[in-house]
Amino acid sequence: MTNKKIFFIGLFTALGCMILGGVIGASKIIFGNYFPKGYILFSYDLLYALLSLVIISLFFLFFKQLIAYKSLIRNKRKMSEDVRGGLLEKTSFKLLYSTSFLVVVSLMWLAIAWGHIKAGPPEEQFRYVTINLVLAVLSFVLTGVAQYYAVKIHNKQFPDRTYNIFSPDPQKEYFEQLDEGEKYLTYQASFSVFRKMTFVFFFVLGGLLCYGAFVQFHIVPILLVGGLWLTMYFIHYSEGKKQYQMES
Repeated sequence: MTNKKIFFIGLFTALGCMILGGVIGASKIIFGNYFPKGYILFSYDLLYALLSLVIISLFFLFFKQLIAYKSLIRNKRKMSEDVRGGLLEKTSFKLLYSTSFLVVVSLMWLAIAWGHIKAGPPEEQFRYVTINLVLAVLSFVLTGVAQYYAVKIHNKQFPDRTYNIFSPDPQKEYFEQLDEGEKYLTYQASFSVFRKMTFVFFFVLGGLLCYGAFVQFHIVPILLVGGLWLTMYFIHYSEGKKQYQMES
């Protein structure tokens, strides 16, 4: 990376942190007059609304891809096999990843709702928190059904590289079934994820720094993000050392 790129990355990071801090501070001043307690009905209700909106959007994406898959299955004669095969692979890929996103968001919703109800909310808030917990459990169950169905579709279309979600290590078993070209693409994608997650962690820690400076300091998110960043580097180092020893 050249010095010019480093300079611009640092400049845009600093500007982004300043803007984020300004937006958070202004939002607190403006909306604090309307919601002095920081919420509308009960603690974290805005977060619950956001999570439910994300869940609904992801289910919409899942059903959209499911409809596209059904359409491709029915219209066998309207396109060549190569074009149809490519579209089926793309649709199966989107189905799997939409359900993966659903699993993460559903677990977040379930963990927050469970932690909230275990914290013992006031009596007037207990009913709302219980409803959120029930909805989170329902979302997680529906997500599991959606992912099972998406995996079933993928395995039906590609029996030479099936994905077993009940396996102790499904990602490894799936990877071993790929050919050399597909493995090379996976290596490239993995390296790209490593690079981009480095920037993500950097920006998140910068945002937490601005939040602590302008709004309120919380040490737990900083330790958590920093610990995950260090864990990523440690795993990368361990895997690199393992590969080096195998080649030696």
